[in-house]
Amino acid sequence: MKNEKNNSTCIDTNKSYVADFETTTNENDCRVWCFSISEIGQEENTIVGKDITEFFNILETLGNANIYFHNLKFDGQFIIYYLLTHGYKHYDNSKKMGYKGFTTLISHLGVFYSIEIKIKKHNKIKIFDSYKKLPFSVHNISKAFNIEEIKGEIDYKKHRPIGYELDENEINYVKNDTIIVSKALNKQFHQGLTKMTIGSDALNSFKSMCDFDKLFPILPLEIDDFIRKSYRGGWTYLNPKWTNKNIGKMEVYDVNSLYPSRMRYCLLPYDTPIYYMGKYKKDNKYPLYIQHILVSFKLKRGHLPTIQDKKGFLFNSTEYISECLDEPLELYLTSVDLELFKKMYNIYFIEYIDGYKFKGKYDMFNEYIDFWNKIKMENSNGHGDTSLRTIAKLMLNNLYGKMATQVRTRRKIPYLKEENIIGYHTTDEEIKDPIYTALASFITAYARDLTIRNALNCYKNFVYADTDSLHLIYDDKNKTKLEIDPVELGKFKHESSPTRARFLRAKTYIEEIDGKLEIKCAGMNDEIKKQVTWDNFRYGFSSNLKRKPKNVAGGVIIEEIPFTITPPKCYN
Repeated sequence: MKNEKNNSTCIDTNKSYVADFETTTNENDCRVWCFSISEIGQEENTIVGKDITEFFNILETLGNANIYFHNLKFDGQFIIYYLLTHGYKHYDNSKKMGYKGFTTLISHLGVFYSIEIKIKKHNKIKIFDSYKKLPFSVHNISKAFNIEEIKGEIDYKKHRPIGYELDENEINYVKNDTIIVSKALNKQFHQGLTKMTIGSDALNSFKSMCDFDKLFPILPLEIDDFIRKSYRGGWTYLNPKWTNKNIGKMEVYDVNSLYPSRMRYCLLPYDTPIYYMGKYKKDNKYPLYIQHILVSFKLKRGHLPTIQDKKGFLFNSTEYISECLDEPLELYLTSVDLELFKKMYNIYFIEYIDGYKFKGKYDMFNEYIDFWNKIKMENSNGHGDTSLRTIAKLMLNNLYGKMATQVRTRRKIPYLKEENIIGYHTTDEEIKDPIYTALASFITAYARDLTIRNALNCYKNFVYADTDSLHLIYDDKNKTKLEIDPVELGKFKHESSPTRARFLRAKTYIEEIDGKLEIKCAGMNDEIKKQVTWDNFRYGFSSNLKRKPKNVAGGVIIEEIPFTITPPKCYN
């Protein structure tokens, strides 16, 4: 082991650290060939070592400590493999965990949150995912937090046998990976943001500014189940008229802080809702509602679709529906979504089944939004501390989704399969209390409403929208149809002026901006993007550089598999 500071093999106890593994890519020789571990707040105390056994030897010297990995789903499987092959036992409950025991928090979707290890009789190591705190690549963390160290490059495929001696470039590479994340986490911790995820940090901050329990009581599960059916994400839509067409000069406009602006300025639900049968009747005390309907409809000429069949019984769950005439569609819509639906579609049949109505208030998020937006603005445009701006943006954008945290959950429990590979079995469903899902439903509904109505205002020139952005054919009149301001919450700012563009499907397009190609393509990594040209960005474009994890003996490798741009299912 090499300690870059003082040749000691021990880091101070009772601290928090960032660690990272570099691993082989050979399925038949899957192992950690080096690691780095940095002390948060004392980054000069960084150790570089050669294998996972050495890493665990260091853990035994730390006492009770927290360790962060950036993308725990990858590194964590090497840790779990080591534990399962070195006499450790998995426990479902950390309170019952004995010496050489460990617990995991892994969702049924395979999302890794934490690993806790009783490494000595009186010492526990808690391992977390720093990506849940800093949802960026290490390269982007360095830029966003204005950190001196930068993400380097090494040859991942180079053969490195057991005992391999790192060269200077490799040592600097692995050190920088942990130092960058460590410095960024340290800045978050100094703002009091010490929860497991940035969403939990945001919720904790908001609760400190209001009487949360009084405003947002815990609702019974059956009510939350009803409300949750109205919760949807952003509006991402490609105008079929411009699908796979070469487009000339364009303008792109983004909404300033779309979701925070809706939290700051819109009427939002609170308190215990009231159930009603049939159609909602105007009630000044309960002005907001979620309506359950059966409906047949067809898109009005010159309008934009807003409805998806999330159950996927009649339509593709990601497709926006232009008409539904043969069999009525069952929908749960907030009052905001219902008004927008009526504006966009001709309705041929509608049955109002039931719903819940809510009290409404305008000012519940004012203090929270104003506090974090002030920090953001004071540290923008070359002024102040860019890391504080990044933290403020994270806090502004990660609160609303936390309100809709899943209540019906299952966990994955790791075990060692006969072929010496980690497997997972899924626990029975577990129920926890909801937070207040109606807030997330209405905040996202107001966000869609703003984006869609402005897209409609620019209908003649509208090409594409993705949640908070509009991509429009250039027209000097566009700016008169949008409320433009470079900083005001909820107004549009001019983002870019592409000189040409081509849109293939939702989240798959190319734009030339200032002579450079900007590529957006779901599932396409940076290595594949290097192969893209204006001419080959078409349906059928293929590459063998897509990366997919594969569990093998020792941990996990990243396979390279084919990637192809396919047409949307509705494309003719």
